[in-house]
Amino acid sequence: MSREFVTGRVWWRLIRNLNWPFLLVVLSLLLYGLLVLFSATSLTDHVAFYWQLGYLLAGVVLAILVANLDYHIWRKLTYPFYAISLLLLVAVFFIGTEVFGSQRWINFGPISIQPSELAKIAVVLVLARELTEKTLQRGPLIRFLRVLVLTIVPVLLVYEQPDLGTSIVLVFVFFWMSFFARIRPLYLLSSLGALLASTPLLWQFLHQYQRDRILVLFNPQVDPLGIGYNLRQSLITIGSGGFLGKGYLQGTQKQLQFLPVRHTDFIFAVLAEELGFLGVAALLTLYAFFFYFCLLVIQQAEDDFGALLVVGLAGMWLCHIFINIGMTAGIMPVTGIWLPFFSYGGNNVLISLIGVGLIFSVSLHRRRFLFYPEA
Repeated sequence: MSREFVTGRVWWRLIRNLNWPFLLVVLSLLLYGLLVLFSATSLTDHVAFYWQLGYLLAGVVLAILVANLDYHIWRKLTYPFYAISLLLLVAVFFIGTEVFGSQRWINFGPISIQPSELAKIAVVLVLARELTEKTLQRGPLIRFLRVLVLTIVPVLLVYEQPDLGTSIVLVFVFFWMSFFARIRPLYLLSSLGALLASTPLLWQFLHQYQRDRILVLFNPQVDPLGIGYNLRQSLITIGSGGFLGKGYLQGTQKQLQFLPVRHTDFIFAVLAEELGFLGVAALLTLYAFFFYFCLLVIQQAEDDFGALLVVGLAGMWLCHIFINIGMTAGIMPVTGIWLPFFSYGGNNVLISLIGVGLIFSVSLHRRRFLFYPEA
């Protein structure tokens, strides 16, 4: 098998069978994101933009490397990778750096690692393996309880940082992947019911600022210069864009610095103000094509592990998109959830592109393309 990988014939078949439409959509999202970020960082001499450009180049290299690896290798490395992610989540409490009241980063010289981002990939991998494992004789309830525990552990560690947004993403990925893995509806509904029933108890464990963000969701006018400021300014920014927008680099809410964290959490509002409804429609169209091609990869996957791996990654991005756009539009509480391929941040860029590389790996490493003789 390894000998065939180095032959020119196999490499030519890889290139010919590359999912070019999907690659075009991914590149379009990356370029669109860079354009919006360039505008969002115009008041800071585009420093974050140039950093993002460097992260993207590194991420593209990682994506190419991951895509060329047979994704079945990741099945073998699932548990070590999951264990390392848990160790890093624990290490955050001892050697982590605190930023804006949250201890989420570990610094290695000039490089900062956010273990909660790594945990997303780790959870997707371990759930994909556990939910498709057929070598061990387990009943459906035992299998469900195993994946539940494997999800709860990182969720609790991430929440304690505190990082409510990522905790929500991990919980969503658990239900999303369990549903597509055809876990018995009784188990899923019981878990969801227990989660909803425990809401009053969970409320007591929230930090005060987290409670305030949820409360302001139902009354955006409360404390407009305090806890309601971010949401209020985001709504004003989005609404001022109209149908065509104010023009690229012409956003007044951005220029007058009314809009907070405009290059990360609220970058969607920058896009809506400057490019208007048409710009938003273009973004949502690209996202729709992105998930459509993910669906095609799922349908064509060689095995259940590959299919469920793509399902989990797509679910992660879908949750991010819904929460980020929802919080800027006032239908979700404000959390530090990035917009895929748009928000500034080295960790989120690298994780997203590693995910893209995994999807290309599932698409490329099919026996009928690589090992079966052509007709």
